[in-house]
Amino acid sequence: MYTDIPSLKQKTATPENYNDTLFVRCEDNVNDTIIDLDVDCFEPEPSSAPSLSPAPSFTSQPSVAIDCTCNSGEFRFELEVRTDFYPGETSWELRNSNEEVVASVEKGGYDKHNHKFNHEYCLSAANNYTFTIFDDGFDGICCGSSGSEGYEGNIHGRTEIFSGDEFEDEETHSFSGEDLCNVAD
Repeated sequence: MYTDIPSLKQKTATPENYNDTLFVRCEDNVNDTIIDLDVDCFEPEPSSAPSLSPAPSFTSQPSVAIDCTCNSGEFRFELEVRTDFYPGETSWELRNSNEEVVASVEKGGYDKHNHKFNHEYCLSAANNYTFTIFDDGFDGICCGSSGSEGYEGNIHGRTEIFSGDEFEDEETHSFSGEDLCNVAD
């Protein structure tokens, strides 16, 4: 039986099965919550009558655990940059609330086209941050043969806070995080 929930939209559906379980994440646009569905998948025996799979289980906790590899008072920030055919045009910087550059890649720092570069940092939860990405080709990170060019920032190893691909010469995103791993009782 299928029930349509109007306030939910499918955000991602992972095609991989883990122990015969399909993971689907939905967003509730009305209440600003995320619901993960763990759907058990069963294949009927060839000679047996069709059987129904159990109903999906709804949880308010994401299926991906929080990344707690940072020290107390810090949170994990991950940046993925997927270069286009002109990787040397792309650069970026991450500044804290004191306008200090805490991480960056200079122009020419990426040397492989159509390649995924991953950057991981533990950032102080006491600061706000500004991420700015630059492109000297004035087309962002786009339009390559792979179709997957762009960038994405995540915190806590699971929450996307920004992403992009086509922009002119620069694009800026602001964010902050909190230490979810070392919470006082």
